[in-house]
Amino acid sequence: EGGPSYILTVLNRSGYEAAKAIATGASESGATKFASVPGLGADAFSLSTDTGGPSYSLSAVEGGVSVNVEVNDLGPGKAKARELAATALAHL
Repeated sequence: EGGPSYILTVLNRSGYEAAKAIATGASESGATKFASVPGLGADAFSLSTDTGGPSYSLSAVEGGVSVNVEVNDLGPGKAKARELAATALAHL
């Protein structure tokens, strides 16, 4: 109660590529902050914003599958999102 909420989604690689293209566009418009996330899967990135409330999204891909973790927190929730994404990738 009162803590961050997490949403974990599993996608195929084409879904990941589409999400990355949209994320890059949103970042270029200034709506979100895009960052590469090294050391997680073959390729990973995050998006964050505090407009309309804090939001952090982490996407990572390995082979033909990807995971996305969303959390409504820009603090400690980011570390937990990374942990969840790494665990999910390891089990796919």
